[in-house]
Amino acid sequence: EGGAAEGVAAAAAVAVAALPWQALLEAALPVCADRPEKPRASTLRACGLLVEVLQPETVDGSSKGAPLLQRLAEALVQGVISPPPKCQWNACRAIGQVYQSKAFMGYSLRSQVHDLLLQTLCKEAGCSTNMKVRIQAVQALAQVPPDAAFWAPSAGDAILVALSEAIVAMAPSEGDGEGTRVEERQRVSYAKQLRAEVYLSGQHWAACATVPASSSARAALALALPGLRELLAEGEAAGAAEAMAEAAASGEATTTHRGGCSRWRARLAEEGLMPDEGDASSK
Repeated sequence: EGGAAEGVAAAAAVAVAALPWQALLEAALPVCADRPEKPRASTLRACGLLVEVLQPETVDGSSKGAPLLQRLAEALVQGVISPPPKCQWNACRAIGQVYQSKAFMGYSLRSQVHDLLLQTLCKEAGCSTNMKVRIQAVQALAQVPPDAAFWAPSAGDAILVALSEAIVAMAPSEGDGEGTRVEERQRVSYAKQLRAEVYLSGQHWAACATVPASSSARAALALALPGLRELLAEGEAAGAAEAMAEAAASGEATTTHRGGCSRWRARLAEEGLMPDEGDASSK
């Protein structure tokens, strides 16, 4: 039975790979620029799903001028910067899927596409006035592949600055707490999700950035330090609780866990970006 199931799964995979995904994506691109909100938002989301199954050999050449992946990237960037928010956050999500796709990793001009996508995501992560757009932009930053080719000094700086700006923007302001109970619950829920996504993207930056932060990135981080300390404490506590729950479920001793100093905190401390904290490696 096991062999038969594997055979069926293999046959299904071959059949799926043979479907005309390239043609479907080609047909979807013009709809990404349509005026009606609903079809545009749905198509931007669909583009992210299509690129996940696109084969690498289909994205370099095209009978329509620029390579397919280049045109997809341009369409997604336009989607990110063009309201309404529903279209913007679907485009951000699709960019994250592009970064994780075989088609992107196999594309000969992926570095140029990366520069275009990263600049757009960082702007929305740091400056968007819509919480859901900002969440999806930050989440997509965590999908940037760990390969050093995608983490030039300028890229690492841009991500750290965007995360710092997002942290500053999360600080309570005078208008907070106004509005209906439903609106307030939504705001709190989105803020919690954004904090979690910023923490995960910060962890990703700490693991992948190839050189220390520049002076401009350090300056942006300095403005975010009060909020960053709270965010790191929250993330580390959540990680410790999750690790202890996993240990308890597996029958391991619950007195030891993976909590404590996060990778992000350790990296910042090593670079001298966390004043009043000792060398993280000693913790």
